[in-house]
Amino acid sequence: MAKTLNKTAAFGYFVGRSEDKDIRIKSTSGGIGTSIVKYLLSTEEYDTALSFEFDKKRCMYIPKFIHDFTEYNNCGSIYQEIDIPNFLRAHLNEIGKGVILSAPPCQIPLIRKIFQPLQVNTFVISFCCSGQTTIEGTWKYYDIIGVKKEKVRKIQYRGNGWPSGIQIELDDGKIIYRDNWTKPWTDLFLSRLFSPKCCCLCKLVTSYNSDISLADPWLKKYRQNDTEGHTMYLVNTEKGKSVIVKMTNNGLISSVPSSEGEFFQAQKENVDKARRIEETKKMINIHLKLKKNRLFVKLASYSLFTIRIHNKIMNVICRLFSVIGGN
Repeated sequence: MAKTLNKTAAFGYFVGRSEDKDIRIKSTSGGIGTSIVKYLLSTEEYDTALSFEFDKKRCMYIPKFIHDFTEYNNCGSIYQEIDIPNFLRAHLNEIGKGVILSAPPCQIPLIRKIFQPLQVNTFVISFCCSGQTTIEGTWKYYDIIGVKKEKVRKIQYRGNGWPSGIQIELDDGKIIYRDNWTKPWTDLFLSRLFSPKCCCLCKLVTSYNSDISLADPWLKKYRQNDTEGHTMYLVNTEKGKSVIVKMTNNGLISSVPSSEGEFFQAQKENVDKARRIEETKKMINIHLKLKKNRLFVKLASYSLFTIRIHNKIMNVICRLFSVIGGN
């Protein structure tokens, strides 16, 4: 891996990794985002960062502000809907002179708007997002695989190697593991029964309004040979570029140049979202109307069998409307 970054380079695409092996292994992929948090908290400009903790009582992740990296929870991806802008509005008094934030692309404009009138340094990290689920979706997942949510000590959706998968720790110490993007999680996700409305209609690949955009490098050379993780990332701002240069030259991360073509190839499913949504708009509108009916959702999501029947019906609706790319 290259140890230096061309200081005269314009904003661009890169693939890199944290040089801290513990950070890299625990992160979703590569640890670039976590390394940025650690580095910035060590500087004079930033003294606050957004982290997420698993609340066992509510069996869900909740956001919290931290002021030292030892408090940071490096928990990989969180496939759970979290309203970060509302959390920020309620906890602005906990922010010092600078804050590091990570959020899905759809929430970045609201976050920027919140901080625009404030005299606070902000460093904003986003990521490629294929959609979130409501917390009820995760609870239904527990039910389908025969786990009582009251017995869940914590869940980790990704991390601890790459590409990893869902890891559920129970009160008795037992660990339940399922590979990334495998059934029955895919049945739940593709049903859209537990998808927020905004996710059903989202056409965003990532947020170019963040300082850094992160992504999994779903490319053949990494799929075949990488088990510890690399991060594909896009530098969007001068601030983002400055931080990456300093971290690279200090040996905290290593990176090699990538390209827009590689980025679009690695994130093809997200890049194709806008086309798929346009082609399936009628089906999506029907589905959103059905989701307003609580009885329908209750019946359709009653069991894995009914969820799969629901998915087949949605595919039939797609074909009836002569569209491409159903569930």
